[in-house]
Amino acid sequence: MKLTEKLKQVQKENRALLAANFYNLETCRGILKAAGAVMQPLILQLTPSSATDTKDLFMKTLKDIMKNSDDIDLRNVFPLAINEIQKMIEQKIKIVSMIN
Repeated sequence: MKLTEKLKQVQKENRALLAANFYNLETCRGILKAAGAVMQPLILQLTPSSATDTKDLFMKTLKDIMKNSDDIDLRNVFPLAINEIQKMIEQKIKIVSMIN
């Protein structure tokens, strides 16, 4: 279900949808555990530091790739950096999903 559909649904049911900020993995785990305990959906909002982690990894990966390659075509380079971001996010999701 798309977010807009979910928001319309909860509004129609005169309910709310929690949008929670998390600053670290422990906070995220707590939020997910609480939402899971009451079986309610929620919106996880990233903090600026979370976005910075993503940007920093992307830029570091690009720098490393460009330093060790003659290829300057960003269409070839960006997917490699994006793959590193995807791996990081998958790893974080895997850690968070270990919540009981």
